[in-house]
Amino acid sequence: MKLQKAAAHFNRMLCRDAYSGRAFGYGQLGLYDDSKRDTEGGERRIIEFAGDVEFPTRRTIQAAGTHYILGHGFPDHAMGRVIRIKYVAHEATRLAKVQTLDDVCLSLAGTDLWAARAWVKDSKEVDESSQMIGVNHFHFSEVETINVSDIVTFDGVMNIVRKVMVGSAGTKIATCDELQDAAVESTVLTNHTMDPVTQVATSSPTPVKVLKVRWQSLFEFKDSASPAFQPDNLQVVIAKSVATPTVGSTLSLTEGKARVVSILDRPDVWVCRVVLNG
Repeated sequence: MKLQKAAAHFNRMLCRDAYSGRAFGYGQLGLYDDSKRDTEGGERRIIEFAGDVEFPTRRTIQAAGTHYILGHGFPDHAMGRVIRIKYVAHEATRLAKVQTLDDVCLSLAGTDLWAARAWVKDSKEVDESSQMIGVNHFHFSEVETINVSDIVTFDGVMNIVRKVMVGSAGTKIATCDELQDAAVESTVLTNHTMDPVTQVATSSPTPVKVLKVRWQSLFEFKDSASPAFQPDNLQVVIAKSVATPTVGSTLSLTEGKARVVSILDRPDVWVCRVVLNG
């Protein structure tokens, strides 16, 4: 018997593409290291495959009733050939919805991706509030497209991506801040203009759907002379294809009347710094 076949003899676990359900081969789970507790590593297993198995392009599989994100592979060699490859497999617990800021404001579907969540810490700005903000790691397949400022909705909770990296195990990790419960709101943006000749003020209301974000989670300092952010400040995201706010525009939000004091120009959205009750 060839060594490659002997190595694959106990690969009896049928594996399928997590998205299409297509069977692509057989593998076997390595023994669980039960000394690991309450760590991201504790969500991982090792799955062994023959060296010639072709994996789904999105590297997320279904096996033994569980979904796994495949990370780095570690081959075993004998007589100049790869006889088997052992892959880090991170358990994916549910489908997450990944949307751009523009997708959220336009109610577009975004992309459903298998993901895993790992709590990192609860953070707060002690100078402003005692409110605790959850910070989480979300694990995705390395081939998936995740960008800073994307919105990840996992188990009904929206999160904004602050940083993206590939971890040592080979999964793509998005570090995210949780958003407040009513982060998305339908409201009216009112632009105010003054006729320089008649000195008559006019108002132009436009229905918009906005995304409300803590200013700490989505801000840039464009001018050193800009005033510092204050506790009553929010960042409000508006799709460019719907409306164009100006400094002095107003919004009626759940938190109260808000006035736009500065605007960041992003590719598809306006990110407006607003002052509540201003």
